[in-house]
Amino acid sequence: MAWLKVAEFAEEQSVSPSTVRNWIKDGMPSATGPCGVIVVDPEAAEEWLDAHSAEPDEEPEVLVEENDGELDEDELDVEDEDDEEE
Repeated sequence: MAWLKVAEFAEEQSVSPSTVRNWIKDGMPSATGPCGVIVVDPEAAEEWLDAHSAEPDEEPEVLVEENDGELDEDELDVEDEDDEEE
């Protein structure tokens, strides 16, 4: 298969060209073709994507801390109106 421009590969993968450019920055194989155009070998790129995609059985990392749903007064960064008048 022939090399594809970033926009062509993006369309083939159903993603935006900026996503493909981010993949290239992350190490996806690419080359600079005539006139400075960035091109992608679809077979090598798809192998790279397969090797770098998240496994479906991986559990996502929890980024929020669970709590009882109530806020303590010291967690709030709000001053009482009475404090402002002093």
